[in-house]
Amino acid sequence: MNVTVNQLVTYLHTLKGIYIIGIIGILKHLLIFCVYKINNKNMGRPKAVVYKNLNQYTKLQSLKTKMYSGVEITELHLVKETSQFLVGIECWSHLASKFKRKKPFELSINIPIIENQKSIDFLEKNYWKDYDGGQDDKEAIDFLNKIFPEKEKKHFYELDQLVSKYVRGSFISYDKDGNVEDLHEHDLKQQIHTNASFNKFLMDEEVVAKMNKWTNEKNETLGKQYLREYLDFEREYAFKHYNLIDTFIDVCKNSVCFVVMFSDSTADWYKEKYGKTCAYAHAGEIIFVATKDSVYFEVVRHF
Repeated sequence: MNVTVNQLVTYLHTLKGIYIIGIIGILKHLLIFCVYKINNKNMGRPKAVVYKNLNQYTKLQSLKTKMYSGVEITELHLVKETSQFLVGIECWSHLASKFKRKKPFELSINIPIIENQKSIDFLEKNYWKDYDGGQDDKEAIDFLNKIFPEKEKKHFYELDQLVSKYVRGSFISYDKDGNVEDLHEHDLKQQIHTNASFNKFLMDEEVVAKMNKWTNEKNETLGKQYLREYLDFEREYAFKHYNLIDTFIDVCKNSVCFVVMFSDSTADWYKEKYGKTCAYAHAGEIIFVATKDSVYFEVVRHF
């Protein structure tokens, strides 16, 4: 293949631009993942989560936590009482931090309830009706029953990913004065991609025409080209006509990171190799949102 000097220079400049944009995006999200807590300064590497001590954590405490992007979500903690402190389970999540308060401190629970009907319809449409999460999900439901025994529990796949994008500022972010910030190019791409993941196989006439152009093409090379065109068009079309960003924001701002522990170990290999249990083997969280009738949740474990 013959490549001219001009083509090579253009190619290198393109790579340089992609590289710089990528680095900026990575640095931004690394920064945002360093969660800024207004009311909780318990930083540093968490200690081991010891499952046999679960029965000591008999109380509950919720609190709002503000992220570096300026958005807020709710933390929920199982709490044990000592002679001087109220202490939560060790937290390995980027969405929360360990709870610890010196007594006297009055514990309280305030869980947001989603009332927006569009958000409720979105959750109801996209939860997994036949998902079997095994022992982790069974234990998660037991934990959730401590708060909402009357509500139906429904598994929502990738709720954790949705909330993680929210706290990184991909849907909305605020400056130190509370003003909405302009979106970075990387965040706009994240919005389009995430919106498309909930708007697949659209049957609108314009989208179907692009799909038919791809499926009816016999030439393999052209077929691949038309497939890319169809997928790109569907993403952009969905973002314009079926935009869910406001719904994502409403769902995520009402989300809860429930710091718990699970009986199943995610790191048996560690015990086999080192003769002791890994610190995060039993750690985990339940990411959930609640409506009047249901709780939509996903279990997060650490490996």
